[in-house]
Amino acid sequence: MSPLRGSIEITTPPRAPVASMVALLAWRSTDGDVTRRHDLAEGGLQFRAEGTEKLNDLREVDEARPLGVEQSNVSLAFGDKGLLKIYRRLRVGKQPDIEIARFLTEKTDFKHTPAFLGEATLRTGNGHAATIAACFAFVPNQGDGWKGIVDALTRELQDRSFGHHADRHKHLDDGTFPFPLDLAETLGRRTAELHIALATPTDDRAFGTQPIGPRDIASLSADTRRQANDAFRRLANAERTDEIGELLKRRKSIDSLIRGLAAQKPKGLKSRIHGDFHLGQVLIAKADVAIIDFEGEPRRSLAERRTRSSPLRDVAGMLRSFDYAAFAAIDSVSALGSIRPEIEAIAWRWRDVSSLRFLEAYADTYGVEVETIAEDKLLKLFILQKALYEIGYESANRPTWLATPVRGVLALLEGKGT
Repeated sequence: MSPLRGSIEITTPPRAPVASMVALLAWRSTDGDVTRRHDLAEGGLQFRAEGTEKLNDLREVDEARPLGVEQSNVSLAFGDKGLLKIYRRLRVGKQPDIEIARFLTEKTDFKHTPAFLGEATLRTGNGHAATIAACFAFVPNQGDGWKGIVDALTRELQDRSFGHHADRHKHLDDGTFPFPLDLAETLGRRTAELHIALATPTDDRAFGTQPIGPRDIASLSADTRRQANDAFRRLANAERTDEIGELLKRRKSIDSLIRGLAAQKPKGLKSRIHGDFHLGQVLIAKADVAIIDFEGEPRRSLAERRTRSSPLRDVAGMLRSFDYAAFAAIDSVSALGSIRPEIEAIAWRWRDVSSLRFLEAYADTYGVEVETIAEDKLLKLFILQKALYEIGYESANRPTWLATPVRGVLALLEGKGT
């Protein structure tokens, strides 16, 4: 079997690529520049690391420190200057994480994502190629949005549960929240700005906009049905709970909902999007946010991740993430004992207010009425598709989280939640 055909799973970073990429990052040539290419060849494979002009700014960097191992990559930070992302699973073809980051850096004015600095690839003599690593500017941050928001919401619920600092919680009753629970409006603005940037006119055939047509709606509804089939197959084999049993009984209701949402006239434009947008893909940077990781949904092929789609798919992903965060905070508090309904209601209030403010800020920045987005059947179809996808993902990767998307789908059937 030829190397790089299909995909390769790596559990530790290859030494030669890392060494060469570190050399690229720390290049200190006085008469040249770091955009020169580094090539290595061994065992029929060619390794190439190549930097962009922006890499010239990195003249002095600290030693690398690991930022942890995620499901799809390993990250190394070089002080506060650069970040090296090493992809743990190599896939033949263009990596959307590189494509989008390069486009945003070189073709747009969007500043709320780490600048793209360079990449490393592996190639074979017969033309197969895969991205092995990428280098980005380091963004000083207080952590990702998921951890920051879930931790903050959990503390709010715990304090209210045990009567601590009751005066601090008056803001919850009038719909105002402390940082970082108040980031929804900022997230809405930055998300719209991202989508506007990704719609920038260009000669690059991988970008630009196209009208959404009947085939797009048909493809989305077919994919949602596939997600439903996978979800119900997995639920049938999962440990039975009352919620799973209830959802299994409502299969026909799901099919009916998909048909109803798919019966719409195509409208709007499609473009490249983030593709796997949620709170974990956002860094909290002071009082602002930076959007990261454009790899797309991990269970999809590279070709699927690189296709154009409606920006509403990203909007749906963030709305689902608000729902997830509320469930996660409630579950954390519940683990300490039973949670009172009025305490649980605080989390739902945060979710509902945050969802509305996110949509309002998104619509205002994008230049449309918020009702136009909030009532769009396409958005609702994306939300359902995402929730069904989550069932499949959690079942395969985090079974203990399965209850969250199950409850989300049940809420959608009742016309509630996101």
